[in-house]
Amino acid sequence: MNRKKLGSFSVIPFRVPHGETDCDGWLIDTAEGKLLFITDAEYCPYDFSKMNINYGLIECNYSIDYITLKDDGVKNRRVLETHMELQTCKRLIQSINSESLRSIGLIHLSAYNGNSQRFRDEMRSQVDADVDIWIAEKGLEKEFRLMPF
Repeated sequence: MNRKKLGSFSVIPFRVPHGETDCDGWLIDTAEGKLLFITDAEYCPYDFSKMNINYGLIECNYSIDYITLKDDGVKNRRVLETHMELQTCKRLIQSINSESLRSIGLIHLSAYNGNSQRFRDEMRSQVDADVDIWIAEKGLEKEFRLMPF
């Protein structure tokens, strides 16, 4: 968790649990606000509730009730031990909800174990009405700005 300066960005990497693999999340400070980026994480072990996050790019990979069973009837352990479940993501987003929050992009959704419309709808209930909740899709571009106009 050592801050690094990269051009006009100030970046703080932090470890997130992802099974046996080391992965990092990132808190990025820019002229346009603070961005919290977390993917390939089972959960976030840090508290960002007092950081006045403006933007989130947060993994919401699966819902436990969508997990497909393998042929032997064992739930897909790799998904369960390495990716963020809907309820875990909701708690994280609820914790960073503040007047500063502008936008949350849900990233790394599972094609088989998720539902983008449901995930977006459930996230809306965790944040203020004016927070933009969106699903990352191939080719989608978003502009992060503190001032909308």
